[in-house]
Amino acid sequence: GVAVLLSRGSSTSSPPLLMREGDVATALGVAPCHLADFKALCGDSSDNIKGVAGIGEKGATKLVQEWGSLENMYANIDRITPARTANLLRAGKRDA
Repeated sequence: GVAVLLSRGSSTSSPPLLMREGDVATALGVAPCHLADFKALCGDSSDNIKGVAGIGEKGATKLVQEWGSLENMYANIDRITPARTANLLRAGKRDA
């Protein structure tokens, strides 16, 4: 099975959390294979990932569940609704 080590914030005193595949899906709503896409959208300050401004964890989860990868999202940008989300993705493409 797949396991993922997730940092628990910017504190160096907190050890990373080992999560199994089902735990990641339960906690974040995405499969481990899409964790990088998820973090690219909503960002992660502990990993110094900026993310797309205006897209939080809920929005990132919804996008990843619907479209899978970032590549697929941007390939279908004109089909993403609401239009506000598509506009945020266009404006934040460099940060994703």
